[in-house]
Amino acid sequence: LTAGYYNTLIRDYLPVAGMLGRFRMSLCCTCFDMGDVEQINPESSPEGFLKQLIYAARMFNLPLAGEISVTRLNDASLKQIVKSSMLYTDGLHGHSLSFNFVRMNKNLFDSHNWTHLTRFVRQMS
Repeated sequence: LTAGYYNTLIRDYLPVAGMLGRFRMSLCCTCFDMGDVEQINPESSPEGFLKQLIYAARMFNLPLAGEISVTRLNDASLKQIVKSSMLYTDGLHGHSLSFNFVRMNKNLFDSHNWTHLTRFVRQMS
């Protein structure tokens, strides 16, 4: 189930999370790698969006799966993913966060990128 960008002035993700929780589903979202400082539009806040989703997931005891929005294996992007992941896992016991590299390609396995990925996996564990 994909909710897309559901935010309006009078709606957020709580109704979607509540419904998913009743059926023991999980919540999956991209933008774990995106920071607010990267945005051209000052009203766009991927970090704020992610905080809303994390709040909804925690309210309804939903497992959360994170994804990257683009394939970037630079230090800044991977640090942002770790930072975003910690927002969900901080203070939780018994819940884990899954993370998907949805755009895995041959560049991921280049020696330079592999080093970044290995360091990232170590930080996430």
